[in-house]
Amino acid sequence: MTGVVPHEDAGWSVYEGGDWHDNKDYGYSTGIIRTKLGLVGVYRQWDLERPLTMMEIVYGGRTYRRRWDVCYSKRYCVTLAKRFIREHAQ
Repeated sequence: MTGVVPHEDAGWSVYEGGDWHDNKDYGYSTGIIRTKLGLVGVYRQWDLERPLTMMEIVYGGRTYRRRWDVCYSKRYCVTLAKRFIREHAQ
């Protein structure tokens, strides 16, 4: 995947399923996101079937999910999560 599609076109959806995915057998990266404006969120990315991955972002009391066709580095996951949070800031 080249570039990042704006979130409204990118397939992000609100996840209402309860707890986060927590199967370490799939491998994942996770982190707390703090933007320069003081906004805070959390992300997690894990493997579905390589190279497919799922990413979750928890922000503003909601959990958002999106599937990717590649596995991003932890650094790029942080970039994506910060962008998502900035775009959803009210």
